[in-house]
Amino acid sequence: MSRPDRPDGFHPVGAQLRRPAFLGQRGRWGGEAFSVPLRCQVNGGAWHECQMVVDQVGSHWQLVLGNDRYGFQHDGRGLVRMRRGSGAWSRVEPRWTADASLCWDGLCAQGAIPLD
Repeated sequence: MSRPDRPDGFHPVGAQLRRPAFLGQRGRWGGEAFSVPLRCQVNGGAWHECQMVVDQVGSHWQLVLGNDRYGFQHDGRGLVRMRRGSGAWSRVEPRWTADASLCWDGLCAQGAIPLD
């Protein structure tokens, strides 16, 4: 997956990675699943602790914020799709913000985001 440009040019990876207990040994797409603690914000609201569960780096991941789960798929050619829970998939545009957050429409994350 190509990395979106971040304002400061820094691309964090690898900090505090751990396998999520609820996924077991393997992710849904056959690779080793792991999770990363992040901070998330929905629609400009307050920042909260969240988890990025990575099923396949750069291709399939989830953001878990409280009881809400947001799934992501990246096709390797620039198309990113997101869905909340088991809702419908919709195309989202990833972008970096001035405060070093990676956002997909109204959902933003900060921290050691594994990009590829």
